[in-house]
Amino acid sequence: MSVDCERDSSHFLDTESAFSHGVGSGNWTVSLWVKPESKPAADVYCWAINGPNPGLYIRSSANDKFGCNFGGLRDFNAAISTGVWTHLAVRRTGTSLEGYINGVKEGTTHTVSGSMADDVALEIGGDGAGGSTFDGLIEDAAFWSTALRSAEIASLAAGRLRAWHFSQSLKGYWPLHAPGDAVYDAAATGDLGLSDFSGRGFRLAASGGAVWSEDRPGLNWPTRARVFPGIAAASGTRRISLGGVWLGGGRVVLAG
Repeated sequence: MSVDCERDSSHFLDTESAFSHGVGSGNWTVSLWVKPESKPAADVYCWAINGPNPGLYIRSSANDKFGCNFGGLRDFNAAISTGVWTHLAVRRTGTSLEGYINGVKEGTTHTVSGSMADDVALEIGGDGAGGSTFDGLIEDAAFWSTALRSAEIASLAAGRLRAWHFSQSLKGYWPLHAPGDAVYDAAATGDLGLSDFSGRGFRLAASGGAVWSEDRPGLNWPTRARVFPGIAAASGTRRISLGGVWLGGGRVVLAG
């Protein structure tokens, strides 16, 4: 399932407590799937913190281009189509800010500086301050305190990997698959079978009521993850791996 945000009725999701990530002036990555249901009449945000800085937007005044507000509006090269699932990602690496659409780097690399505010509001489907709400479907939103490699972002967009495969730096992960008035941070609740996330719990509450849809990106995603110190692990009587992909910390993640 995916969450269905409605601009006219201000349906969006926001954290019940401040989002703490500890990034400061370091690197970071945001990733999510979006499917706009209407052409925006004004600039809209699909993910944002701190009202918004940073925030991922679709800007009507720039021909529906995707961009990121981080110390200013940073447009990328391609417009986002209505009625189509699109994977969006933005990463900061050093002083560079890059946007990715469906796993492909888009447009200009922007030069940025400054720090990201910590312990602030986070919204999915809004600008971080209850405004500029998005009209459409959103799924699989995640935030990391590192710059994922281009190949890793491409794997997320292709459905070969999921957000929890990069557990070392995953600060928040909202699959948005289960209906309800509250959406739990899968990185904090033990839903992933990982031990790294005890004490984290950035739960999202629905503003204006939660609306859910059976519509999802048409990908053959792996259904669960295990993190092991070795390079292979048994799943029932099967032995499943991802081709020996090493993902930091001397550990490999296996999905099945």
